[in-house]
Amino acid sequence: ARPMTKSQLSIINAAYRAVDGSATFDVTIPLRILVTEDSSLRLAPGPKSGLLGFYDIALGAEKELVVEYEYRGVRHRVISPDEEPLVLPQRRHQASE
Repeated sequence: ARPMTKSQLSIINAAYRAVDGSATFDVTIPLRILVTEDSSLRLAPGPKSGLLGFYDIALGAEKELVVEYEYRGVRHRVISPDEEPLVLPQRRHQASE
């Protein structure tokens, strides 16, 4: 496994959750594995329940992916609807202090 320190993109915390709050599943490790050599993460459109390490946590419920990450030492946060594609890093995810 390649060292995490080489990547400029670091997934701090990630949760796959039902929008209504009925279920949450920690997907920090599965997302860390998907970070590429060029320090990016790209998830295709469609339900995230099909990704390695994910599952459908709430059948029939609307779901979202919440990701907290650091890129070049700056904290970012994004809430992505389940069916939407997701690309990290993006400046608009930057957390306001």
